[in-house]
Amino acid sequence: MINEINIKELLNSIENRMKKLKTFEKEAGEDLNKVELDSIEVMNLILNLRMCLDWANNDIMEKVDAEMLKHNTKRKKQNDYFPYKETEAELEKSIPQIKQYLPNVYGIISSIQYFDNNQHWLTNICKLTKNIKHKTKEEQVKETSVAEINFANHINLPVGGNSNIKISGNYVDGVKQENDVIIKNGKVESTDKLLRVIENAEFKFKESNIFILKLLYTSYEGIKEFHRALYKELNKI
Repeated sequence: MINEINIKELLNSIENRMKKLKTFEKEAGEDLNKVELDSIEVMNLILNLRMCLDWANNDIMEKVDAEMLKHNTKRKKQNDYFPYKETEAELEKSIPQIKQYLPNVYGIISSIQYFDNNQHWLTNICKLTKNIKHKTKEEQVKETSVAEINFANHINLPVGGNSNIKISGNYVDGVKQENDVIIKNGKVESTDKLLRVIENAEFKFKESNIFILKLLYTSYEGIKEFHRALYKELNKI
């Protein structure tokens, strides 16, 4: 099945492109000019992830057709898109031939659905794909939180994302600092020129409140494992 190779190659490409976005996001914590991820690349990655699933679905349906032919029957309508459903009853209704003729494959499809694993990545990727195709691009928001405080390049103090910290009476290289360091809920309220605050940045979609790289990486890992399990089963048939 040619799509087995195509999906693997596309996943490799997706991984390499995600790494570039991850580097950009890491740099964005200290670079105020980095206000959003490359929106075209983000959209292409989401579409490519969905494409992996639809390609896999084509191979699944070829196997279904072959099994149905053995029973002198055929599908009444084409099913070119990978299914995503909120409940198992909805999934069974949408792909009855797969459950009947390829029950093990049905189980693999079910394993990445929200109702089975309580993860939202499949639903989010598929809904975002629909939005990208029929609406405008998703607006992004940059969120920052304090990662650590550097004292004159000598000492790094790690800081949690929602920390509340106040550091008073600070001396750096024998020089008393004019201002206290004040951090509330991970946000800097006050600091001093010799105290460098290092921030983390994360980008999310404004409307859906979904963190972009978390979704991309979670989806990538889920599809990679799905691909491995699916073709192990399909190649037995």
